[in-house]
Amino acid sequence: MVYSYQGNRPNLSVYDNKTQVNTTGTTISFDATQNTMTINFASAPSNISINEKIRIAGEFQAADATPASHINGREFTVNNVSGNAITINTTGLSFPDDSFALTETDIYVMSDESESVEAFFEGAADVYEGAAVNFSSEKIVIREIGDANKHAYTNSQMALTGTHTYTGSLVSTTQTGVASTIYNIWIWNWRNI
Repeated sequence: MVYSYQGNRPNLSVYDNKTQVNTTGTTISFDATQNTMTINFASAPSNISINEKIRIAGEFQAADATPASHINGREFTVNNVSGNAITINTTGLSFPDDSFALTETDIYVMSDESESVEAFFEGAADVYEGAAVNFSSEKIVIREIGDANKHAYTNSQMALTGTHTYTGSLVSTTQTGVASTIYNIWIWNWRNI
């Protein structure tokens, strides 16, 4: 899971693959004249392909704050995969006017956005457009999605019926009407609707 505040907007994404950049030499380089960014890996990234959406995240050194502000937590589309590197076209992405080269090793490329798990901020979106009240609980929700992740049982299989008879004496008027009660207990699984 990746938390991003790119563009002053909080975002949560879940990915199935995390690949560390190369641990020696230049790890990420940006060529301002060509509007391309190259990410180098220790070996060929088998889980990243052309036109795939990726997200870059990691710990950047304070001296690299400017490049980090343009790439950390941001989503990109892979333009080319060649050997141990991937190339991203940065045209129109408001990158700096000057080229840069990073040697940070605590940077990861997330790929293959998960189709079985999602994450979001509970109540982050208004109930309807222009709503005056925000119901944000400031909590993160992580949940399984997709048909393959449904439980094997249905709600009707989980319905439990039990009987309880109250035999004690009534000591206050608030207990009237509980002499004999049948309880139906339902366990609801919202995905089996």
